[in-house]
Amino acid sequence: MTPMDEPEAREALAKLEERLRRDTRDMLEVLRADVPVFFRRTVKALFEESDAADALDAAAVKRLKADADRRADEVAQVLGARLEPLSAWLWDGAAPPPREAKGLDEHPTVGPALAEVGAALAQVLEAHGLPTTTRPAYRLPTYFVAGHYMKSLVEGYWQALALHHDLAQRLAADAREDQRKARRARWDSV
Repeated sequence: MTPMDEPEAREALAKLEERLRRDTRDMLEVLRADVPVFFRRTVKALFEESDAADALDAAAVKRLKADADRRADEVAQVLGARLEPLSAWLWDGAAPPPREAKGLDEHPTVGPALAEVGAALAQVLEAHGLPTTTRPAYRLPTYFVAGHYMKSLVEGYWQALALHHDLAQRLAADAREDQRKARRARWDSV
């Protein structure tokens, strides 16, 4: 990249960051709305499938439902706070992000944050005597939530993230090369 290209590249990077802010804000809106619904729906489904549910009396089921409601809201709030900053969604390191990812599990920050939804589900179930044989996992919605279709948001996000990462890496490489040239010139001049 020539010095003439650098301002254009920085402008393009800023536009990609704005697009990523918009995409991640929309995805976060979906997650904040969908995670509590998923949590409650999954607790109910696992209760219905569990033989251990038969041992719970009405008061115990009522406590389970109340605990699930409380934890569903807590998990959504914690997830939202953790994923609020754009930095949580960006890609670190030299290796590029996957361009064709279908979900968010592949992301080194977002994937583990979403995995905590399943961990919280398992904790609630186990605390109420309903152990699960497999750890429940949060699945992104395949329907419109909060006016957004998550599949489209995720696809656009990965594409923009790959472009952002590539451009940021090129700018960083050019900056390192410029620094090396300046040091070489300084070395040669002494």
